[in-house]
Amino acid sequence: LRRLSRISRREQAEALAAALADTLWAAGGGRRAVICLVTTALHLLPSRDYKADNFTERIQLFEFCEKGAAQEFISDHINSFRAEGSHGVILFLYSLLFSRTLER
Repeated sequence: LRRLSRISRREQAEALAAALADTLWAAGGGRRAVICLVTTALHLLPSRDYKADNFTERIQLFEFCEKGAAQEFISDHINSFRAEGSHGVILFLYSLLFSRTLER
């Protein structure tokens, strides 16, 4: 426990990025990882079958064919997953679904 309390914020961020990348890579069958981030631009327009929630329509997908590139991207955007009010768990769930594919 004492050793854990000495881990820096940077080391925590690196460990989180590695764990997220490992999980997404495994979900993608070791071939790909899809990472979802929220942007300011709309990527989905409301329709008869979809009611806007001001979140889902702002999600942008980033696909990676190399695990290291996915981990680096997550590291660069780690606050999207861990900052207060970031919806990190929802973004990670979407990322898992898209990495695994909806068909699987």
